Amino acid sequence: MATDNVYVLFFLLAFVCIQLIKPNICDGALTSGCFPAERSALLEFKRGLKDPTNRLSSWVGEDCCKWEGVTCSNHTGHVVKLDLQNPHPFSDFGDEPYNNWTLGGELRPSLLGLKHLNGLEHLDLSANKLQGNIPPAFGNLASLKGLNLASNYRLQRGIPTSFKNLCKLQNLILTGINISQDLLELDEIFSGCIKMSLEILDLSRTNISGQLPEWLFQLRKLKVLNLGWNLISGPIPLSLGQLASLQELYLGVNQLNETIPESVGRLSQLVALVLENNVLEGVMSEVHFGNLTKLKHLYLSSNSLALKVKSNWLPPFQLKTLSMGSCIQGPEFPAWLRSQINILIIDMSNAGIIDAMPNWFWSLISTADYVSVSGNQISGHALWVLDLSKNMLSGVLPNCWNNSSSIKVMDFSSNNISGVIPETICSIESLLSLHLSSNSLSGELPLSLKDCTKLVLLDAGHNDLKGEIPTWMGESLTSLRFLKLRSNMLDGDITPNLSKLSALQFLDLADNELSGTIPRSFGNFTAMKVIGKFSSWMTDATSYEEQMLVITKGQTQDYEKSLSLMNILDLSDNNLFGGVLEELTTLSGLFSLILSGNHFTGEIIENISKLQQLESLDLSRNNFSGTIPSSLAALTSLAHLNLSYNNLSGEIPLGNQLLTFDDPSIYIGNPGLCGFPLNRSCKDNETAQGQSNADDSDENEMIWFYTSMAPGFVEILRTFTFKKMLQSFKTLDRVYEKRQFDLFCEISCQFLCTPGAGNMKI
Repeated sequence: MATDNVYVLFFLLAFVCIQLIKPNICDGALTSGCFPAERSALLEFKRGLKDPTNRLSSWVGEDCCKWEGVTCSNHTGHVVKLDLQNPHPFSDFGDEPYNNWTLGGELRPSLLGLKHLNGLEHLDLSANKLQGNIPPAFGNLASLKGLNLASNYRLQRGIPTSFKNLCKLQNLILTGINISQDLLELDEIFSGCIKMSLEILDLSRTNISGQLPEWLFQLRKLKVLNLGWNLISGPIPLSLGQLASLQELYLGVNQLNETIPESVGRLSQLVALVLENNVLEGVMSEVHFGNLTKLKHLYLSSNSLALKVKSNWLPPFQLKTLSMGSCIQGPEFPAWLRSQINILIIDMSNAGIIDAMPNWFWSLISTADYVSVSGNQISGHALWVLDLSKNMLSGVLPNCWNNSSSIKVMDFSSNNISGVIPETICSIESLLSLHLSSNSLSGELPLSLKDCTKLVLLDAGHNDLKGEIPTWMGESLTSLRFLKLRSNMLDGDITPNLSKLSALQFLDLADNELSGTIPRSFGNFTAMKVIGKFSSWMTDATSYEEQMLVITKGQTQDYEKSLSLMNILDLSDNNLFGGVLEELTTLSGLFSLILSGNHFTGEIIENISKLQQLESLDLSRNNFSGTIPSSLAALTSLAHLNLSYNNLSGEIPLGNQLLTFDDPSIYIGNPGLCGFPLNRSCKDNETAQGQSNADDSDENEMIWFYTSMAPGFVEILRTFTFKKMLQSFKTLDRVYEKRQFDLFCEISCQFLCTPGAGNMKI
């Protein structure tokens, strides 16, 4: 009995295996996995094509399942997908990528060789240059689920009626084909079994005409309907509301008229509603949007529509795109818009708004990509400050600025913006402050900048700008107070015309490739001769606090309130040469003078002491020679000094403010320097050996003076620690020269160490 069961089980398994492989046997499949009939059909189809770049070079050999664009079923081995779309479909038609990859020639019906029970399911030949008619025999591809022939502009003569038999077809995309039929003529096609399965129908840009037919609203599974850019006229039928599965509706750029039916509000799955550029009219109300909870994109522009809703209406949707230009929404500013917190694009131009701009609107559009409310009568405060700094903005700056704007401050600094400075940016006549720093802007400073005649601050530092500093800058930007062009690739000589900027108090040209000498006219910067009498130029206009990164005192700081007090000249890290001009010493209001990293030579001028407001002086990394002028001690405000890496020699002068600089690194790289704070005594230095007899006489007198004073200090030493005594001597050090002070200490120690001088514990 058990043996009989085994035989029965064996025959059952054998029968199942035979059924599974039966199609392969009947069709004569090869072990390669490709059916000869299908391989022949593909090769016949290829013969009708023009393939300029040999895209189909892999179409050789026995196994067609391995050919480019061909996909076979893992179960049956039949070809189920043929994808030969242009891999560069979005290139302009004149571009090489598009032309090189397009397939041309005749669309042959040889693909019918693929019409098996489990045959071709997806056919994509889009964005090519196929020509002729769509073969009627395509209607016999019974297994077809997706057909995409879009953007084959040489295909024509309409949709074959045989398509009505494509009972499994879900996606039919024919955009860009010259169908040129009336929609009513397509009734026979879309009344067949195709209407039971179709989910996507795209007939945009096909020159179809007529009115929207009833058969269209029998496609109950339709999710996407695109009939845009055609010649369709007449009203939108009430039956539109029957398309319960519809997610995207594109009827824009046609000749539709009359009103929009309220039944559109029943399309609860709708995400995109595009009806722009028609002849629609009438009023839309809350009812039109009643169940549109998923709506993200609303395009109604360029019609004669009006939106009338209650002031407290709260829409059921959250839009990303609102395009309602020329649609009346006024006279009040649409309060419902406040709820659309995710909006990116707003077009409410010519909307009949006669109202004040609400404060919440500025917050709403702070994250938007595009906003237009032009052509209205909106009152209230104009936009004065556009601050988009310290973000991750990329791409190029728009070149569509005009004088309709009231912007005073424009800040795009610290982003990833590339391209050139827009030619139209100075069309904004009210512009006072322009921040473009820390981006990747390239090109030269445009001539159009000369039109920014009111500009007070221009910061284009830390970019890739090149070329020379234009001469017109000193003649046109007469209001300029702050000019920062550091860290670019500017070259050539510094134009003397910059000195004509009488209001300029801050000039930073550091870290470029500038050459030549400092123009003598730089002593004419009028504002740099003024001491702390500058006011903030923005206080009367707005509460905005101007700010800018400033390098001074060896540090980078973000200055805000005190920026208007800054008087800075920074020409560091260029290829400048020559000496420090006497003319610069007339800039008595300078707060910071930075000339480091150049090729300056000669001595440090004695009259530098005239810069009494100087807090930061950096002459490092140059070729200055000679001694350090003792007049530096007269700069009582000096807080930062750097003279390192020059050819300076002699004794470092002391006194007043110079005593506070105890960091030897500020003098490093000058082998000829000696004295405090360096660990190099001047008595061993060659410069100390050439002292005059008069100096020796003075020293002898000081020795007598300190010797006579020494006994009196014994009592002081008994009271104070040695550390406190040295602190007391710092006062004397401001009166006597350092070397005399050292001599005094030496004599005092000798006296105290003499027997009988007293027993002291130090």
